[in-house]
Amino acid sequence: MSKKSMNRLERLREALNGTRHYKQPEIAYTYKKEAVLLSTFTTNKRTVFYLFTLTGEDYYQKHQITLEERESALYITELILLNKEQYNKGYGSLLIQKAVDFAKEEGLTRVIRNFSSEEATAYNRNVSLFKKNAFHVFGSEAVKELSEGAEPSQTSPEVEVAAD
Repeated sequence: MSKKSMNRLERLREALNGTRHYKQPEIAYTYKKEAVLLSTFTTNKRTVFYLFTLTGEDYYQKHQITLEERESALYITELILLNKEQYNKGYGSLLIQKAVDFAKEEGLTRVIRNFSSEEATAYNRNVSLFKKNAFHVFGSEAVKELSEGAEPSQTSPEVEVAAD
């Protein structure tokens, strides 16, 4: 990534740092080594991780994963990657890894994602994405069992977080 692009991400991080909706903005890297900006928004019912990518000279795209805790599981209720040009760049894997790490930090035992099987292309894309991230897929449900006492990943093959 160019110095100019990294400076743009840093400026966005500084701008988000003082806002109410975007907490703990950090620069991270996808497994394809692309720098992105991650931020968190938490309410008493849900947690959202936002992933900002650079798409042009003056534009960012915001992708997100929305999570809800139910009993001892973390449910991925929404995974939004904005357009097909953004697929296969590691954004979905990075957001899923953040969800898994969050579940481990909260002491939860599994992560679950239910998705529609109505449209074949979207279904196949979901199956592929979740299998790639070590989920077991049963019909339209993806489940990742977390071992007890598992620590969140510091650096995994899928995700590298940049130091501040």
